[in-house]
Amino acid sequence: MGDRDAVVERREKVLSPAHRGMLAYDDPMILERGEGNYLFDEAGKRYLDCLGQNLCISLGYNHPAVSAAAIAQLEKLQHCTTMYFNREPGLCAEELLATFAEAAELDYVVHLVNTGARRWNWRC
Repeated sequence: MGDRDAVVERREKVLSPAHRGMLAYDDPMILERGEGNYLFDEAGKRYLDCLGQNLCISLGYNHPAVSAAAIAQLEKLQHCTTMYFNREPGLCAEELLATFAEAAELDYVVHLVNTGARRWNWRC
């Protein structure tokens, strides 16, 4: 069995059935990497990523500043549950709130989640 077939079979076998309804093509596209606005499949074919909603990467793929910040954080602490304190979420929330002129007078707060941030461009 080729690698492509193995990828398709593995998805069917060990990933949630909910993924089966999330197909954009009859013949699955298997992506290998991203660079800027482009995605590349397993054959090296380049595609312009025009998706929106929760499926897009707002700063492009493999952005040097984002990669460097992610690596720096991964080298310190990969995950910290909200039942413990960590300085980074508060700093990120302050920076985000600073972008709203009315944030101080309206007493806004930030609820960080793992999705929905696609339209923001902040440096946390």
